[in-house]
Amino acid sequence: MHRLIPIKNRVFETEKSFLEKRHRQGFALMKRGWFLYHFTPVNPGEAQYEIDLLPKDMADDELKVEGWEVVQVAPIFYKGLKKVYYLSLNVDDRLIVDEALCLDYYKQQISIWAFFAIISLFLALILEFSPFLFIPCILLFIYSVISAVTFNRARKILGENLGEDAILDRESFAGVFSYRLVHFSGLTLEQKVEIEEIMPTLGRVVRKSMAKDHYYLKTSIPLLKDLKQEIVSATTVQAENITIARGGAGSFFGD
Repeated sequence: MHRLIPIKNRVFETEKSFLEKRHRQGFALMKRGWFLYHFTPVNPGEAQYEIDLLPKDMADDELKVEGWEVVQVAPIFYKGLKKVYYLSLNVDDRLIVDEALCLDYYKQQISIWAFFAIISLFLALILEFSPFLFIPCILLFIYSVISAVTFNRARKILGENLGEDAILDRESFAGVFSYRLVHFSGLTLEQKVEIEEIMPTLGRVVRKSMAKDHYYLKTSIPLLKDLKQEIVSATTVQAENITIARGGAGSFFGD
């Protein structure tokens, strides 16, 4: 089954709600094209979709998350990242995503579509006596304005939810952050609580698996040894019980 993609579905939260509604109606996302959704029939029921922005150099195996199915990986023109669609049939699961990064993505999209709106309007004024060129320019202008307004509305809502302290400016993503995989072994219940408290202070927890004590962290601490030392200093966890790796999540989250 195919379904035209509404403009408003470029916003992640709107698209997730749309896909979950279709799943309840008995259609699961199989593929998202440029203009069409491709659905496959399934038993109607509750499901949870999530959209994450992850580094392009992460291999497919490294995208796996326990309890979640990778439905599709879509390219985007944004800071060396790609968009990953996840599906879980357990509505109690929660996939932690970097909402501040999504907010910055919305800001970029507003700028892009505002630029297209200005250019298309300029061309329409120049080509007003050529109907074959004037009409496409007007249509592009309308489409660009709607897109910019849609992203701006989503930016405002997400910005209000995050609060000013959590909103990152564009320079925050200019290579100062690194992705780190942190795995703990042999933790006591008290140490688990300590880890839960300390991890958000070391960076942004993009994803975690409480069952396996895995954390996928975006941090500004450049060296792995320094990150480990920060954890050891702030908790009772021994250094030998901490494993930190660079890059993708395959060896931890995919096992």
